[in-house]
Amino acid sequence: MIFSCCRRRYHEPEIIHAVKHEKWVEVMNLLNHGANPNAKDHKGMSAIELAIKTNDAMKIYALFSRNAKIPVSLKNHPAIKSYI
Repeated sequence: MIFSCCRRRYHEPEIIHAVKHEKWVEVMNLLNHGANPNAKDHKGMSAIELAIKTNDAMKIYALFSRNAKIPVSLKNHPAIKSYI
């Protein structure tokens, strides 16, 4: 499976689009094919920030297990306490 690196709108990385639109299988496929777990959207929000914002435990775990960096401002967020 081949993925393009960016969506046309705002040139967002595919991983960002998948997280925003709650596409769990696509998130996993992208990560398995080398997507950057620290990619950011046009507003500077990372994929893990978006997953934390929606309290999506599966995406948080998938991104965290691929070394996604959790912003200092979210280190005390209840959605990620079990990962740090």
